[in-house]
Amino acid sequence: DVCGRAGWRNFWASAHSIVAMDWLHKAKDKARDAYQRAADRVAEETAGVGSKREKAMIVGAMLKNKVVEKTLDTHEALSKAAMDAHDQVLLMKHAQDSPQAPASGGSSGASIRIAVLSAADLRPEAISELDPYCLVTVGRQGLPWAAKVAKNRHAKLPVCLREPHPRWNATCSLPLSPELSEPGSPAELTVRVMNAHATRADSVRGEVRIRLSAEPAGARSLRLLGGGFASLSLR
Repeated sequence: DVCGRAGWRNFWASAHSIVAMDWLHKAKDKARDAYQRAADRVAEETAGVGSKREKAMIVGAMLKNKVVEKTLDTHEALSKAAMDAHDQVLLMKHAQDSPQAPASGGSSGASIRIAVLSAADLRPEAISELDPYCLVTVGRQGLPWAAKVAKNRHAKLPVCLREPHPRWNATCSLPLSPELSEPGSPAELTVRVMNAHATRADSVRGEVRIRLSAEPAGARSLRLLGGGFASLSLR
């Protein structure tokens, strides 16, 4: 058994050595090819130039341009990697933070169906990208948002990454409490446009409020309260 284990160790050591030597030979070939390409490029750029000083200046300029090119490529790759990581964290956070059932209140069996189509001209924040999504709820008119979602269900739409003019074309259905399902009740539809953040609390970009008993059904575009010139399209 000892001999067998020693034999296997020797075998794997030999295999690793072979792989390492093969990698070194390939790296050597690549380096030789890169050197030859560089030499050919220098010869092409300095053809007809007699002064060594001028040749040195040309080669220096070529090296500078190559360093700048590689630096820009590296910066672009790092920026893309950072953006991809930010997007993944943000979307994971958004998916995990699902709406909770209200602590109190029941359902009458009635419901309302809302289609959130799009938003336009969302006002950007000073230090972050616009990654908007919507929260939708129905509550008693005049109550603040926190009180509405404490007593009634709310829906959350997907995030539109880096989009000041998001298009959701999403439909959600919300149950109505007995109080809000009566004819002439003070039921109010509220749609909040939020900006998602990966590492801090999401921020409000504006909202619209519609008194259901006073507004006919149908598509419309409404100005976002607190959203500057931004608007939201609903149906």
